[in-house]
Amino acid sequence: MMTAEHPERELAEDGAGCLCYLRVILFCLAATGLIYVGAVVLLDPFGLLGTRLLPPFGVRPNDGSERIVKALEIAIRPYSVLLAGNSRVQLGFDPQSPALGGASAYNAGLPGATIPEQAAAVRYALRHNHSLKTVVWALDDDGLAREGASADFSRSPMAGAGRKWAMWRYLVGGKAALGMPLLLWRAGRRERVRFDGLYVLSERAAQLAAAASFDLALRPMSNSSDARSAAAIAAARAASILLIDQTIETACSKGIGVHLVLPPFHVWYGAVFAASGLAQTSKPVATRHELAYLARGLNQRHGLGCVDIWDFTNSEMAMTSEVPGDRPSPVWWDAIHFRTDFGDEMLSCVFAACRLPAAQRLDLVPDSVLDAAGATPGAIVRNWKAAHREEAKALAARFGLGNRP
Repeated sequence: MMTAEHPERELAEDGAGCLCYLRVILFCLAATGLIYVGAVVLLDPFGLLGTRLLPPFGVRPNDGSERIVKALEIAIRPYSVLLAGNSRVQLGFDPQSPALGGASAYNAGLPGATIPEQAAAVRYALRHNHSLKTVVWALDDDGLAREGASADFSRSPMAGAGRKWAMWRYLVGGKAALGMPLLLWRAGRRERVRFDGLYVLSERAAQLAAAASFDLALRPMSNSSDARSAAAIAAARAASILLIDQTIETACSKGIGVHLVLPPFHVWYGAVFAASGLAQTSKPVATRHELAYLARGLNQRHGLGCVDIWDFTNSEMAMTSEVPGDRPSPVWWDAIHFRTDFGDEMLSCVFAACRLPAAQRLDLVPDSVLDAAGATPGAIVRNWKAAHREEAKALAARFGLGNRP
């Protein structure tokens, strides 16, 4: 309380007290900030600083924004081989595969990525990595008709969003704060992403997923449909082929070779897909023709080292591999995603000696082979259903396919 005798002294004392409190608050804020920055440096949750001193090493959490994180990684990681595609690449192509002969590689596979998103990732790498020499791009026939993009794509530097702001968020901002508990909780337990982009499941998670993985992958598709007209689907496919052509043209103009890879699906996927409302989006024979002619045109303009196409879609060994029961399948995580062991086999065909008898170079084969009905995944599915009637019948009942073909 201020008295009449010494008002100035009491005002000065009150001011000094307020200043003292302000200093304490500022000191606490500074100390908290230093502790936070120290924790970020020690853990480096997304591996963008290269300063992690505490385990787990070499992995980062998946925060659900892979299109943003991988754009940052594409721009700063050292690699000469880019592995591009959707989640099948993300889980199945190992950048440390012996098939690459020791070449540094980065897995740019994005979950659920459409062709525009995949092409954006490749073009982004072409702009930001001057040591890039080779692109391996895995394509799915039914994926050519898919349109749109995921919610995080518009916020990604791949789509033109600011890279500095994204880097700040993942280095020391809110994403880094979220990443630290995610890293400590998830890594080594269920799921993680290596610094080279490969998405890996822990062995425990793989065992838990073995029995249910096929159901989880196929059940949503069995109830799916596509309301677009045949003309709209054809237009979407044509736009995808054009975008692939333009992206490879850009790569080849920089002296970067491109390997297109067409991986297989499990026969269960083929049976459910054929009976679903999505079957009209798949044109495997047309896709083989379009890609083969695309490759021939590009190689005529840029030389034979520009692009080649490896087709594994008629790999009966992989398509009819045993469905996982109490233990994981040697080939499949689920009916869609192949394991890295099979991914290594495909990469061996591209870079070394091919041991898969069904592998085919589409850019080299004549049209008569492209047109062969027996060389299509659909023919393998039909033959499998004829030879395994009871299993096919149980599959139809399991996914509510009824009497659909």
